Amino acid sequence: MLIGGFVAWPILGFVLLRLERPWPRNLLGIVNLGIGLSLAWVVPEDLPWLRFLVLIPCFAAIGKTWEFCSGKLRNQEMLASSGRRVLWLVVMQNVTWPEGPEATSAARRVGVQVAGRALAKAGVVLALLALNSAISLHHNLWLSTLWMSFFLYFFFSVIIDATSVPFRLAGLQLSEVFNAPPLARNPREFWSRRWNLWFSEVSNLLIFQPLGGVRRPLLGVSAVFVFSALLHEYMVWVALTRPDGRMTAFFLIHGVATIATTMLGKRLGRKTLMPRWVAIPLHIAWFTLTAPLFFGPVEEAFTLSAWQLW
Repeated sequence: MLIGGFVAWPILGFVLLRLERPWPRNLLGIVNLGIGLSLAWVVPEDLPWLRFLVLIPCFAAIGKTWEFCSGKLRNQEMLASSGRRVLWLVVMQNVTWPEGPEATSAARRVGVQVAGRALAKAGVVLALLALNSAISLHHNLWLSTLWMSFFLYFFFSVIIDATSVPFRLAGLQLSEVFNAPPLARNPREFWSRRWNLWFSEVSNLLIFQPLGGVRRPLLGVSAVFVFSALLHEYMVWVALTRPDGRMTAFFLIHGVATIATTMLGKRLGRKTLMPRWVAIPLHIAWFTLTAPLFFGPVEEAFTLSAWQLW
């Protein structure tokens, strides 16, 4: 059933992209939304990690469906042909069709760079697994949280980079998802400019701007963090088959911190409140202090502490 759902979903999405009248397009969009939210429930309960992972591409596709049905598609040229529509559907990142040979060549050069970057990050992943094999890290909550934070970033970053390489080498331009999040200097920079930039762009387009944008930033930012909290809470609920609450607390706390640092920066007339060499370690410490709320349910689903090389 799970495979059938994943096969049927892009077919429905392809039909959706060909519809011009609003009401059948919106109706099919609601059907796609229902399929995306329900697919993970088909996975057996004793595979919580798979349930969690299945929801990631589902949410990406839901975001694209929402983007299209709302009439706010960023790259209209991706609807110019059937082939482009399929690419737009299957590539999780925001994809742009190259404008001429020079753009194609540039995209391929970036693809080579991203391939090298993926290999380097894979080396870091192996080093972190080796460290977890050689040293008992998880008896200490803060060491465990710090290790999981870096491991999760590099692990998913490798997957995203590696899967994007074939498309980049074919000449497509893909948006970045991460921008060195460990170098963030404050919560605002982390969430808006460094972590999951795909979600930042989509939430800005579909939530922040419709609620007033920079004219009503408090409302927009609050709504984005509440929406993110609900998404992650749903993922935990599906994976662990019970309500949890820790994800909601994590994102609400970080929403408040993001708003507070933004308001303080505006009051002082500065984007950064302290030198980089001070701000980066302080933000890592802040994230580590709050991240057990995030990694608690993730550890239950994936048992990351048991991931070792030997």
